[in-house]
Amino acid sequence: MKLIGWTHWFNPSFYYCIENLDRAIDLTVEHMKNNGLAFHGTYHQHGELGTPIFDNGEKLCLTLRSWGGVMAKVMGLEGEYAYAEWAWWIADEEKAKVPGDNPDKMVFLDDHKPQGRKFIRIGQGGVPVLKEGGPTMLIGWTNWFDPNYSECTENEDWAIELTIAHMKKKSLKFGGPYHQNGQNGVPAFDNKEKLCLPLRAWGALMADVMGIDNKFTWVWRLSVKEDQKLPDESDCLFKGPPPTPRIIFVQDK
Repeated sequence: MKLIGWTHWFNPSFYYCIENLDRAIDLTVEHMKNNGLAFHGTYHQHGELGTPIFDNGEKLCLTLRSWGGVMAKVMGLEGEYAYAEWAWWIADEEKAKVPGDNPDKMVFLDDHKPQGRKFIRIGQGGVPVLKEGGPTMLIGWTNWFDPNYSECTENEDWAIELTIAHMKKKSLKFGGPYHQNGQNGVPAFDNKEKLCLPLRAWGALMADVMGIDNKFTWVWRLSVKEDQKLPDESDCLFKGPPPTPRIIFVQDK
């Protein structure tokens, strides 16, 4: 397995790295050290070239805290909360160096720019336009890693609107951790797509569902029974064992 370059989170030419996660993290840390790269989790999830790709056709997509753990290894930081310095953003942007700053040492794939992961819903202030082949109905709930559904990218705004309407109707409410890690926390649609959002984007979606202004209330809220209402069993499409959780942050073994 070899790191061959950098792309964006949504590049459909690469699959999520699951079984080779530890190896992919080690290769990423080594590569970033050797090339002087350093950037925060926000760029990892939103940036044009924030996602490492490998010769086995996989891409390394991590949560913000997970990426903070990677950067703690890259920067040689220690301590229980070492991941926090690079997880979300950094105070001194001059410390950052992203892929492309020194392109003669790098290999890049996929020239088109990403749609971009969102902190707030782009549909606010306008009506999303449904593109050809996009979702028209939310048909149930699955998990982040369900291989039967591809990630929604072109019609993400529309999928968000459908999800908000469905959750309001069903009085559903749960936080970002369950959305990313739960057995049935990801909405699935009639065009065989699923809506996978970063934590902050899910928090913004939930703010609309709950009719509140604070977009951070449901970002990291854990699965407390008193505070949540999960999809009914009849709406759950994934019937197998729970998926392998996305790691919160990387720890030395």
